[in-house]
Amino acid sequence: MKIMELITKAIILLSFLGTAASKVINLTDDNFEHLTQASTGQTTGKWFVNFSSPKCPHCQNLGPKWSTLAEELGEDHPDSSVVIATVNVLDNPRVADRFDIKSLPTIKLFAEQGVYEYDPQASREVDPLAEYALGGYKTGKKEEVPKKTFLLGLIEDLRWKVNANKPLRDLLNDAEDILMFRKNAAFLLMFVGFIFGILFMQALDLIGGNSTKKVKKD
Repeated sequence: MKIMELITKAIILLSFLGTAASKVINLTDDNFEHLTQASTGQTTGKWFVNFSSPKCPHCQNLGPKWSTLAEELGEDHPDSSVVIATVNVLDNPRVADRFDIKSLPTIKLFAEQGVYEYDPQASREVDPLAEYALGGYKTGKKEEVPKKTFLLGLIEDLRWKVNANKPLRDLLNDAEDILMFRKNAAFLLMFVGFIFGILFMQALDLIGGNSTKKVKKD
């Protein structure tokens, strides 16, 4: 079963990466980690990601250049292993929160098991962006990729598996929303569950104790 899951994931990855040479890949809350493998080895290549919003004027200006960048890298540097991608932060708040996106557009390059942020004051023309993606990033500061917690990673894996089942996918999205954006509520739920578990175990002990006494009397 696990082998089939790995094969399925590999096919999906190849279908995305096969078009990456000339097309901007849309990353989402659901597929970001599976495609980029940002915190698990980055074996799918270097990912140059534009965190943007369709409502942002600067993002609108960058959009056509970002598409041109994908085309030029695909044609002129097909062996660079650089994948050009974008994240709509309005539709994908979990990814935006994970990478602490505060201003738009924010451009990050995921490479060599780390993440580099493109200088927000630097030119956003195609040539400087291409130079950065092809090696210029190495002169910048390498930061550690924010890892997902065990629970969030588990939820993402489950959501990937039940993608076709909308009710289950929505339920998992709600659970992830509580863990990421309503941490007080998540703590309260865990605390209530912990107390309930203790009370439940005590109730079982009492029932078991009473049953033992009845057996002895008989």
